[in-house]
Amino acid sequence: SEVTLKHTFELGGKRSSRKQVAIAEKEISETKHIAELEEASREFAVKIHRLRQINTELELANENLETFRGIQRQYKKLGRLNPEQSVSVSVFEIAEQETELKKETLSQEKNQILSEFQSILGNGLALNEKLLPDLRSDWPNINVDEIKNSTHLNLRREVDLASAKYGLAKSESWPNLSIGPKIEQTTGDVNETTVGVALSMPLPILSLNRGGRARASSELQKAEMQKRLISNRLEQYKNFLLSSYLSSSKIVQKSVKRANIQKRHKNLHTLLNRGVVNSALVIEMHREVFEFYEGLHEHELKAIDALWRLYALRGTLLEEEI
Repeated sequence: SEVTLKHTFELGGKRSSRKQVAIAEKEISETKHIAELEEASREFAVKIHRLRQINTELELANENLETFRGIQRQYKKLGRLNPEQSVSVSVFEIAEQETELKKETLSQEKNQILSEFQSILGNGLALNEKLLPDLRSDWPNINVDEIKNSTHLNLRREVDLASAKYGLAKSESWPNLSIGPKIEQTTGDVNETTVGVALSMPLPILSLNRGGRARASSELQKAEMQKRLISNRLEQYKNFLLSSYLSSSKIVQKSVKRANIQKRHKNLHTLLNRGVVNSALVIEMHREVFEFYEGLHEHELKAIDALWRLYALRGTLLEEEI
């Protein structure tokens, strides 16, 4: 009878290679979490600005409704209307209905954003609309010297994972060494007990893992090529975002400083009360004011979205404040 107790030593760095693969996979999971935080932060920044815009547009809609209804009441006090006055009343009624539709659309959009915020903050908390960000008149300068967002970080970690798997495939070409004590006992005419050391190591003649190494090597080359390709695309995307941000922010900045909409709107109502403005001009001016704010808000959201995407590209998004 014989008893052998052998311990296996993995040669070729198998253990450290498996450890490197596990570390790379863990870092990729962390990168996906960072990507989700980046997207959530950007969406929150855009939507909280949109909420302030909606409040402004709802105020304009309510003011327009009050104006249109007030003019209709004035016409109705006249009693019998001539054909031109009847047409004017009909025009104001249509303008009122159109404004009601816009108001309802804005209210639904506002409720949707508030419900999303409530799901984040919890049912017990409410968003204080007094703390909503104001319309910027001055916009920050931003430079992205080096791209460090989650996409770029994930590319680098994908290369690290492929490299670790290639190292693991190479380590598996090495055989394992097994060594330990051995006790052999012989019984019969002569009883004899022998104690020694047992050692075994298979010869790596047909177990070089050439297929596994070739596959891992091709996966590494693929990851490196993908990193170069997407890195070039990220550079182009960065330049596009910078151009979009500068263009939209300048438009907003100029519009806020040059267009004194409130003063013009007030002058219109002064002329309206004096009865020197016809119905077509009243409706057209109110529509122009509303459309001006719609266009202004659209460019503001584009600038905000581009700004926070640039924050993400340079890796500082989670440190920024609204």
